[in-house]
Amino acid sequence: MSQPSILGLWYATPISMREAEQLVIEADQRLIQRLRHGGGTLCCRLLLMHAKFRQGLEISGDYHNLQRLAARSAHGRALLELIYGQLLLSRQLNGALEHLEQGFNLARNLFTADDYFTVLKRHHQLRQLPLAKQPSSPSSLEQLLVTAQVIERMEQPEKQRGEYQFDNHDTYG
Repeated sequence: MSQPSILGLWYATPISMREAEQLVIEADQRLIQRLRHGGGTLCCRLLLMHAKFRQGLEISGDYHNLQRLAARSAHGRALLELIYGQLLLSRQLNGALEHLEQGFNLARNLFTADDYFTVLKRHHQLRQLPLAKQPSSPSSLEQLLVTAQVIERMEQPEKQRGEYQFDNHDTYG
């Protein structure tokens, strides 16, 4: 199996405040270097948005500003939507699924075959999560998927879960 492409990765892994501060420093250094050499800055700005989110700062303004920068390419627009949706989902915030869906639709023709099915399955599972206006504590992708699987399992009708057949001989010999 091949390595996931940039569009197939999960970016919203929780990090500590110290790691977020370090990420801001690294992203600022990369941004300055990219600006000096005339390179694109979208990835650096996405790193900054991630760090700010992990520091508990509001990032909706960053998202709206990045929409203009990302508008230059379908890849950039897809990446912005996927990352923003992932960040919101990591705290189980309203709007996350809409951004993930929009990002998936934008990236539909840009994914590798493996990434397409990986992200499709991931998003299908994550739709089970309850979202709210108030953020929950940060969760990793693994934690979110386990929670989604438990919710999905609990919502299945009793017959699909498998019925337990009580047998007196099991307990009384």
